[in-house]
Amino acid sequence: MKKLDNIYYGDLINFIGEKPWNTNVIFLLKNKLCSIFTEEGDYSKGCLVVPQGELKDLYLLGEIKLDDLYHFLYKLEDKRTLLCDMRYRSLVMGTGIFKKGLKNVIYSYLEKPLCYEISITPTPKKLSLENKKDLQILPLDSSFIFKNFTDLDRFLSEGISYSIFIKKHIAAISNTYSFSEKYADICVYTGIAHRRKGYSYNCAKALINELLTLNKIPTWTTAEDHIPSRKLAEKLGMVVVDEVYCFY
Repeated sequence: MKKLDNIYYGDLINFIGEKPWNTNVIFLLKNKLCSIFTEEGDYSKGCLVVPQGELKDLYLLGEIKLDDLYHFLYKLEDKRTLLCDMRYRSLVMGTGIFKKGLKNVIYSYLEKPLCYEISITPTPKKLSLENKKDLQILPLDSSFIFKNFTDLDRFLSEGISYSIFIKKHIAAISNTYSFSEKYADICVYTGIAHRRKGYSYNCAKALINELLTLNKIPTWTTAEDHIPSRKLAEKLGMVVVDEVYCFY
């Protein structure tokens, strides 16, 4: 497997194309948060997107020879997960490296929705760099919302986030997980003591309203069996538009 030089990244984005599940890959490419590996440097058949630092998800785009894929994955020092199009599920399973596979579904809108009314108080607040300390004291189980950002400064300056505060602490947050030219994948987190109160729903509505003004199509990625997450996406008027397989 050969590492692809950064000068090919623009061409690679065109090769990948705009699909909802490619949103995160394009985000990583544009923000230089990954390396690209291919067979003999030819990405037109298939490539692996390997995020840097603490990001653990690999992305298989297209098809790579089974032996090459096996040897590359085997050399990785830390445990990774791998996401790919459903068509290449058998190829990944053929390596024998991953024990389980999980289907993720991706929600979005078939037509551009109208802006939502924020119907309850307290009203969601858009976060800025001034809220860095508020994020630093969130519980550990909220860490997934920061996954695609190397630090909180980037999270707050490059992403968009809305939160509801209770007693000066973040009770719920909805933020952009990744961007592409067309799509913006979003996620939510609610503290245990504040669930089932509509807080995440209203934070997500506030975020979606802003994304619509930016001409971004919101997407929502979740595990197929994560029923609470799926119900919230459907409550927001979204429907399943794509799927991706995750191996671990």
